[in-house]
Amino acid sequence: MLALLSAGLWSCKPNGATLQNGPWQARLQRADGGDIVFNFDVKDSAGKKILYIRNAAERLLVDEITQQGDSIFIKMPFSIPSSGQSCSPMAACRAGG
Repeated sequence: MLALLSAGLWSCKPNGATLQNGPWQARLQRADGGDIVFNFDVKDSAGKKILYIRNAAERLLVDEITQQGDSIFIKMPFSIPSSGQSCSPMAACRAGG
């Protein structure tokens, strides 16, 4: 089962919610207040955005990305255990930016 993760990705530039190509770092806030930090690369493929989540040498393709207004929604290719709590939005800043 794929979990839908609502992700508000903000560019570190004043132009608002724009998913720009290049390296990014994301931070998901856990229910206990801790963070899950991961890196990903955004690219264009066949006229749409895709991203690759990086874990050492492993790269996980994510190709279900949509934008509605000022929000970007990313359908993550893995399940999140259900504990009755919702996930916090993912805040990201361009790596090195």
